[in-house]
Amino acid sequence: MITLTVKDLILLKPSLEKLIKCSEEEPLDFSLTYKLSRIINKVQSALIEYYQKRDEFIRKLGVEEIEKDKEGNIVMVKDKDEKEIPKRTGIFGISPNNENFIEYFEKNNILLEEMIEMTSVFPLKFEELKEVKIPISDMPGLLLIMEKELEEIKKEEIKKEQ
Repeated sequence: MITLTVKDLILLKPSLEKLIKCSEEEPLDFSLTYKLSRIINKVQSALIEYYQKRDEFIRKLGVEEIEKDKEGNIVMVKDKDEKEIPKRTGIFGISPNNENFIEYFEKNNILLEEMIEMTSVFPLKFEELKEVKIPISDMPGLLLIMEKELEEIKKEEIKKEQ
C-alpha cells in the first residue's frame, strides 16, 4: 500500500505521464507496466475526486465568468422577460480579489493535505526502473512511489568497495 497526500499525487502525475510516454517509445517490463497501471488508475481516481471537490468550492465561493467578444465587450442576451443581461459562460473562477478567496484557499489546502491510501498498490523498486530513461525533473515525483531502498543500495555499494 502507498499512502500520499493529494498534493503529492499532483506532483506525481506528470512523472507518471512521462513514464507512459517512455513506454510507448520503448516497452517496459510486464511486471513494471502492471504496477504502473495500478498506480496510475489509483492516482487518476483520487485526483478526479479532488478536482470535483475543488470545483464545488469554486462554484460555491467564486463567480461565473461572463462571455466577452473579441474586442473585450460583454456579450448580452435576453432573459425570459426580454431584459438584456450578460451572457454567462458556465465557467466559475475565484480570484485573490474575491472576498471568499481566503475561505476557498483554506478549504483547498485542507483537500491538498488529505491522505490517500492507495490499497493494492505497491511501491516501485529501484531495480524495476533502472533501465528506464527519464529526465531528472521527474525524480521528485517518482521518489514518492519508490520503495525506500536507496539507503540499502548505498550499503551494498559500500560492501562491494570493501
